Amino acid sequence: MPSDEAYLKSPEDCPSCGSTKGKRIWDSHWESISPTRGFIQAQCRGCGATWEDHYQLIGYERLEEEKDDN
Repeated sequence: MPSDEAYLKSPEDCPSCGSTKGKRIWDSHWESISPTRGFIQAQCRGCGATWEDHYQLIGYERLEEEKDDN
């Protein structure tokens, strides 16, 4: 099984078989671990292995504040 570091370099490759056929995201349902961390389910298009892709909020961009017309 590849390390987290290897998976992060090629996140479309299967961490089980190494297939480069890509992964399928089961659905867009986000499972929350904490207010800043969560995961989604993924599956290899080659061997069918399943795993969780974990994400962590690191910030935000492009804030557009509403203008008060008063």
